[in-house]
Amino acid sequence: MRIPSIVLTRPALTGRAFIVSTVTLLLLSAQSSVVRAQTYFDTSGVTIGTTSGDAIIGQNTTNPITVYGNNSTNIGLYAYVYNNATFNISGGVVNGVTNTKNNSNLVMSGGLLKDDLYTDDDSSATITGGSVKGNVITSNSSSLTLSGGIFSKSLAVYDDSIANVNGGTITQYAILDTNGVLNQTGGNIIKGVETYTNSAFNLSGGTVSNYIQTSDSSSFVFNSGIVKAEITAFSMSSILINGGTVTANLFTADTSSLRMTGGTANSLQSFNSSFVSFVGGTLKGDLFTSDTSVVNISGGKIKGSLWVNGGSLSLFGGDLMTQLVNSNFVDGGLSYSQYTLSGVLQDGTSVAGKNLYLLNPSSGGTGSLALVNAPEPTPLALLGCGLVVALLSSRGAFGQIARRFNR
Repeated sequence: MRIPSIVLTRPALTGRAFIVSTVTLLLLSAQSSVVRAQTYFDTSGVTIGTTSGDAIIGQNTTNPITVYGNNSTNIGLYAYVYNNATFNISGGVVNGVTNTKNNSNLVMSGGLLKDDLYTDDDSSATITGGSVKGNVITSNSSSLTLSGGIFSKSLAVYDDSIANVNGGTITQYAILDTNGVLNQTGGNIIKGVETYTNSAFNLSGGTVSNYIQTSDSSSFVFNSGIVKAEITAFSMSSILINGGTVTANLFTADTSSLRMTGGTANSLQSFNSSFVSFVGGTLKGDLFTSDTSVVNISGGKIKGSLWVNGGSLSLFGGDLMTQLVNSNFVDGGLSYSQYTLSGVLQDGTSVAGKNLYLLNPSSGGTGSLALVNAPEPTPLALLGCGLVVALLSSRGAFGQIARRFNR
């Protein structure tokens, strides 16, 4: 039995709070009045041994230099890398923060960074092994490439920076903000991904072991790989699913949009004034429309039923028709009109025998169904002709009816 119980809520973690807190800590540490021992490395080819305080690499030279760290390296506090310098670490320990700035580079194939790693001001980090115990923050047009190793906390990418994850493990979250870009083709992000403010997440392999949330005009493109929890679009964000597997459900809310051309997910529900275009792929469960959302279906397979609680549902294809089966189908205390569909979608997929449930006005139904025996128009064409043919509708008091998915 389905009951009206689900309410969309944003996860407790917020990307902006994470970014603000980490940057604040960095500024406080930089402004600390505590005098620490500092050892300067301004000559290429040097291998760092043991320092009691900070290791300062490349600050006093404009020439590109490379300084090394190996199993004998033990930096007592922070490691700072400046001015086109490269810190190449294959072993050893940095006990404090590691900070790359001003076009500098970190190349890490082994070893241990016990605190946060920052790449800032057009710097880069390439990590193929080793472990970072703190957060990894990439900002101000910097770049990060992760193909091995372990991040014990979270990854933040923001301010026009880019991260490429080809392998390795991010134990907590990946947070994108302010034009940050994350391209994942391998590896595992364990606790989830959040995108904000024009950022972009492109997933073409690997695994996200928890949720993905988009908001604030950000975007998510899913081509292949696995997402093991729900995908939710908030505010004006967009989601494009071309392939891959989602082992949980899809949600759209606010004025977000989702387009699905391939791949597999459990079920899909649209809230508020969101827009969904279902062109291909497979839903293993049901599809629901709610509030004033708009859902267009022109292809793909939906193995469950169609539920219209609010908004509009439009099917595009050929010979599409409905037949009333039960004008008072009761589910979870709500009254629906039950129909069966016939005909084919635009891609040739048959909908014969598919059940469709339209919430009746007596239960607060406000939704409508349109069967359009023509190709799905593009958004520009819709604006030009305004073509919507509502064959079935339920008009009643506006209500935010939510549905629980089959598990």
